[in-house]
Amino acid sequence: MIGVSVGLGNVWRFPYMMGLYGGSAFLFIYLIFTFFLAIPTVMAEWALGRATRSGPIGAFSQAFNPVVGHIIGFALLITVTIADSYYIVVISNVITTTGFSMFVGFDDSTINSFNPKNS
Repeated sequence: MIGVSVGLGNVWRFPYMMGLYGGSAFLFIYLIFTFFLAIPTVMAEWALGRATRSGPIGAFSQAFNPVVGHIIGFALLITVTIADSYYIVVISNVITTTGFSMFVGFDDSTINSFNPKNS
């Protein structure tokens, strides 16, 4: 879930905040954390999945106590499912907006037609 939240923040808010406040020092610290924390964590998750040759519930059950591992794997599965339900809405909005901008275009009349205050 952290990966989903951070990933969405990277796409939407991070470039805006960097441009607004400067932030080269923050970018340096961010890259350090990315290379030394995030990348090894993702690699460990991939390695666990490949070593156990199973999904999240089976992998965590083999890596930890079977009962605790089952709970962790199931919680991870539910968390990803809930996060994906949010991402479906975001991705469909991006696809719809891209198609609209390519085939119709944005101008004052099309933007005002979507404003609920003008209805």
